[in-house]
Amino acid sequence: ILFKNEDLSNEEQKILENKTLCKKISEKLHQIKIIDPACGSGAFPMGVLSRMVELLDKLDIENQKSHYDLKLHLIEECIYGVDIQSIAAQISKLRFFISLIVEQEKMDFSKENYGVHTLPNLETKFVTANTLINARKQKESFSSLFDSAISNIKESLVETRKAHFYAKNSHQKKLLREKDEALREELAQKLQEFGQANSDDAKNFAEWNPYDQNASSPFFDMEWMFGVEDGFDIVIGNPPYIQLQKDGGKLAKMYENQGYQTFARTGDIYSLFYEKGYQILKPKGILAYITSNKWMRAGYGEATRSFFAEKTNPLQLIDFAGIKVFESATVDTNILIFAKENNTFSTRACVVKDKELKKLSDYIKHHSIRCRFDSSESWVILSEIEQRIKTKIEAVGTPLRDWDIQINYGIKTGFNEAFIINGEKRKELIAQDPKSAEIIRPILRGRDIKRYSYEFADLYIITTFPSLKIDIESYPTVKQYLMSFGYDRLKQTGEKGARKKTNNKWFETQDSIGYWEDFYKQKIVYQELTQGSCFYLDKE
Repeated sequence: ILFKNEDLSNEEQKILENKTLCKKISEKLHQIKIIDPACGSGAFPMGVLSRMVELLDKLDIENQKSHYDLKLHLIEECIYGVDIQSIAAQISKLRFFISLIVEQEKMDFSKENYGVHTLPNLETKFVTANTLINARKQKESFSSLFDSAISNIKESLVETRKAHFYAKNSHQKKLLREKDEALREELAQKLQEFGQANSDDAKNFAEWNPYDQNASSPFFDMEWMFGVEDGFDIVIGNPPYIQLQKDGGKLAKMYENQGYQTFARTGDIYSLFYEKGYQILKPKGILAYITSNKWMRAGYGEATRSFFAEKTNPLQLIDFAGIKVFESATVDTNILIFAKENNTFSTRACVVKDKELKKLSDYIKHHSIRCRFDSSESWVILSEIEQRIKTKIEAVGTPLRDWDIQINYGIKTGFNEAFIINGEKRKELIAQDPKSAEIIRPILRGRDIKRYSYEFADLYIITTFPSLKIDIESYPTVKQYLMSFGYDRLKQTGEKGARKKTNNKWFETQDSIGYWEDFYKQKIVYQELTQGSCFYLDKE
């Protein structure tokens, strides 16, 4: 929070005037450990590097270091990154190299020793690994005798990799990498001696080569890869948003036996990253992620909400609702900051409603409220008055699940490009064969549903629902139109390039839609992924 503005507050000015306190804060910042467990191209690590240089510049009043020296220290001792894709780790390293080169260009080399400023080697700062596969559980089962026997090897590996960070030429790097390989071979031999060789994790530890830039480790271990034993002070990032059931549940199968409390087969991978971040934090450490906000209300988020309430102290929750933070993202996002400590049940929470924010920190200061998030129930950010109204409604009202109503999901065609047409195409098909109008109906997408109303986008659906048992030969114009997309693309066999496997015919929609008559009744229509209160009463 300190020094976020050019104009210092009285409190910040007092800190700068207190040289002892400045020195103490500076020393702590020089020792801090920060990691992005899904670093991508390194945007978040780069951001924290720049921010820390700004802070240290203001704090180190008496002992001013060059920005190059500050960055070099922070990169070596403080900032780390992991990503499952090798290209991501490579790009992260490149960005840090460029950052150092920029500082070199500002130097007066007539006063400084150019040799000292050789660019470092970052192979052991940004590693390629599967962050969510935790080998520590198995590693802790190694015998204490084995741990004692390999302690010298571990220390030598740490020293070798630190020396490699500063290696100035290819010959030095070659010698250090050969030493690293020899130490890993020695470790493998120890594993054999102690009967640990059959443990996949033990073999992974011995075989992991940080200098192979095209390989991805099947596990992640902060002690083995970074020499960090007691955890990180700060975990930051923007973890990926991928449904665990995607691609036939491939990710669900990979992570279901990893012991994650937040695991839900219908859930999203970012929930596991929250828990992983918690695992690698020091006590009282801070995690700050920006992710999809669906965990706040979705059914699959129940385990995640319970984990936050029981295991963490949620300090700040910023829900961006419909405001797009990332242009390429199709989901709504939020920022959650929690500490690894007991929950104080006093979260500073805020819903961002302004599309153009000049300064997020000022907006939060003026619009945030205190919320008590203490259970797995949906986390809704409400003012004190709204919370009291909600409590009253829940006390006397009947939950929707107890009403005598049926809830249906929208239509799944499996190939919208073929089955959803615009008004112009509808007119064209009906002009060729008026009978086509019987199976072409107007449709609303989730994005067309607004608060209390809708915006018709002049789109129509070809209603070849399996439950209607339509004879496509009775609609030759529609048949010809659908066939223009190709039988191989329309067929429902699950083959590559086709729709998923069903018992339905090639011209039918993906799902049966047995409730099609309900479309003619009064109903409430809503988005599956709501952006606020988007419900529309359809009387027709």
